[in-house]
Amino acid sequence: MNAIFDLAKLAGKGTQVRLGIAEEMARPNMEDMRAGSNIGLNCGMNPCTWSGSGGNPLLDPWRAFATDLSIEKYFGKRSYVALAYFKKDLKTFVYNQSLQRDFSTVPAPVGAVPPGFTVAPTGTSTMPANGAGGIVEGTEFSLSLEGGLLHPALDGFGLMGSKSNTMSSLHEGNNVNNPLDGLSGVVTNLTLYYEKAGFSARIGQRYRSPFQTTVRNQFGDSATAIISSEAIVDAQLGYAFESGPYKGLSLLLQVNNLTDTPYKTSVSSATNGQLILPERYNTYGRQIMFGLNYKL
Repeated sequence: MNAIFDLAKLAGKGTQVRLGIAEEMARPNMEDMRAGSNIGLNCGMNPCTWSGSGGNPLLDPWRAFATDLSIEKYFGKRSYVALAYFKKDLKTFVYNQSLQRDFSTVPAPVGAVPPGFTVAPTGTSTMPANGAGGIVEGTEFSLSLEGGLLHPALDGFGLMGSKSNTMSSLHEGNNVNNPLDGLSGVVTNLTLYYEKAGFSARIGQRYRSPFQTTVRNQFGDSATAIISSEAIVDAQLGYAFESGPYKGLSLLLQVNNLTDTPYKTSVSSATNGQLILPERYNTYGRQIMFGLNYKL
């Protein structure tokens, strides 16, 4: 359900409240639902014990009850200010768990079991499984402002910006405060622009605070890493011919990752979880694109 309430009589023209309520569902990653698994037998002690890892084709989808509420004030075609609150009540989600598994039907490798040893019928297997209970919630402030509203000399200039603060808490076994993979606590966006008489120019920065996610390690396996904070700057210049023999032609120059911001990751020490060690430091350079469009 999506509802819009016009508060023009209570708070002036252009004031609105938006309310959204939804039941949401998302399919697990295809890799998590794979049927294959790896199995090993450890005979360091008697009895020998099985262990394994793999996918889980019986996963349920992610399910959540979501609520979004925002109050917005519009000042013109491109100017507004808004404050929003959002919350997702997670009913099910997916995370890796160590579960007991029946290996009684799996034959032991020939010669793997020492004389006099037995093989335990069950063992542990690490695989994606469903968790129950958790929340994702936060607030977002956004603003779009035309410079002409402040002073006629600023006509054509403008800015757009937003800041969101988000927290998550997933119930993973006995730990009820685990964060959601890939979620930054703070994300900001700021864009300054000029658009007038066919000219256009803008520069923008996107910032996100450190976050935890699953990446591929040097062996191609899934591993947990902490991605460091980053601020990406992009710039754009353009001109559109509005009259004359070239009317309909527009030129565009874009530079992505203007400051060549590095991609950095870190990991926790295997012996001390409080000790964070640097892992990767990659730079990818700037991406420069030039294009033209022509409308007949």
